[in-house]
Amino acid sequence: GDLEVEIKGENGSVDKKVYPLMLLPSMLSDNYLDYSLTLGARYEGSGIDDLFASDRIFLLTEAQYGLSAFTLDTALLLDEKYQSIGLGSTFYLGRFGSLAVDGGLSFAKYDDGEQLNGATFGARYAYQISEKNSLQLMAYRYQNRDYLSYNVFYPEKTSVAAGKRKARYETLLSRNDENYNLSLTGWQQSYWDDDRKDTGINASVNSTIMQDVSVGLSVGYSESADVEDYYGGVNVSVPIDSA
Repeated sequence: GDLEVEIKGENGSVDKKVYPLMLLPSMLSDNYLDYSLTLGARYEGSGIDDLFASDRIFLLTEAQYGLSAFTLDTALLLDEKYQSIGLGSTFYLGRFGSLAVDGGLSFAKYDDGEQLNGATFGARYAYQISEKNSLQLMAYRYQNRDYLSYNVFYPEKTSVAAGKRKARYETLLSRNDENYNLSLTGWQQSYWDDDRKDTGINASVNSTIMQDVSVGLSVGYSESADVEDYYGGVNVSVPIDSA
């Protein structure tokens, strides 16, 4: 939201100023605690057969705690052959926006005895340029050659570095007007032991017509493994009580 500042002069004059602020969704209010605990079994199939027969039991716990100027968050995932821990913080910078940084470690052990210990680092920055224009998100994510996310870890397979993600950049610009919303997103992804760089850009505009009918248009372009894709779409949303 906006920060409203009221300055009262000695002569009784009052000067009001409005500063638009941008907050990241990972921020919590002062002294707020948010936590979760998940226990489950990893399932590799695509149907309901053997849905509960997996021996890959995992435990995931996450927690966030809000302080006056920043929010702390942590996560821990435990599996018999995979463990990871993450720690991060989101800083409120007032008129200069918000900044979130985080890091993590992963420890993966394969059936053939190979063990990979990796690390990752990420940063996100949000800034409100003006009341209507915002650099809503500028993000960077890096992971070293041996870092593995849990969703891509298969202990029965031999680890290979080719095709592993290395770094990702992403930027989102947006404009919110009374009659329309406009956004522009761009990203680039690099990989270990591979010279290719996947890129993409997407633009979308949404508007409301006839008071409650929403119309949206989106177009985009992406290039991955030297394959180019162009795409576009139109959507119309009509409330049932208006049909």
